[in-house]
Amino acid sequence: MKRNTLRPFPAVTLVLGESGGYRRVNSVHQIAELLLGHWPVENGEEYVAAVRICLEAMLGAAPPEAAREALIRAAGEAGISVMQCNSPFVNHCQRLLPTKAGDSPRH
Repeated sequence: MKRNTLRPFPAVTLVLGESGGYRRVNSVHQIAELLLGHWPVENGEEYVAAVRICLEAMLGAAPPEAAREALIRAAGEAGISVMQCNSPFVNHCQRLLPTKAGDSPRH
């Protein structure tokens, strides 16, 4: 099987923690590091699915974009804001998931 851990995909930026720290992710390797080392909750269906899909992408059995989409779903489940960035500057990002209950995502 072909491993695709470093192949980039369109970056997403996650807002982690109360301090509002940003984490930009654009490869399967970065998703794995984030999910396994820095994720705030280690349960939930979307989290488990994201870990599984990330592993499949690392082994070449799923495209990297599937891991990206699984990460976005897991972030929604965990209440983590997700932004799609077309620029390295955070203020040029488009929010994909709400920052708190009741907010509407911008597309």
